[in-house]
Amino acid sequence: MNKFFSCIIVLIISTPAFAYKECSEEIKSVYVGDNGFLWVTFKNGGIANMRDTDVDFKSTLSVLLSAHMAGRGITVRYASDSATCSESRNDIQGIWVN
Repeated sequence: MNKFFSCIIVLIISTPAFAYKECSEEIKSVYVGDNGFLWVTFKNGGIANMRDTDVDFKSTLSVLLSAHMAGRGITVRYASDSATCSESRNDIQGIWVN
């Protein structure tokens, strides 16, 4: 019985770790303003935004600007696994330059 509950607890704890969606994108524009919002539009459609109160705001902005100036694509990780890449999202978990 103890092993059963242990397995259930492990499954419950580990499930959220896999709930994300990744989209490879080319940056069209980057905008910062409107009381601390970061807006990124992508060439294939879709928009991502983030508040300046987000812990990763400054590092995300730096990576976005670096990729944009270098003409490189990025991969954006969104928190929801049901996200589609062509919609407006505000749940950025992370980004990296391709």
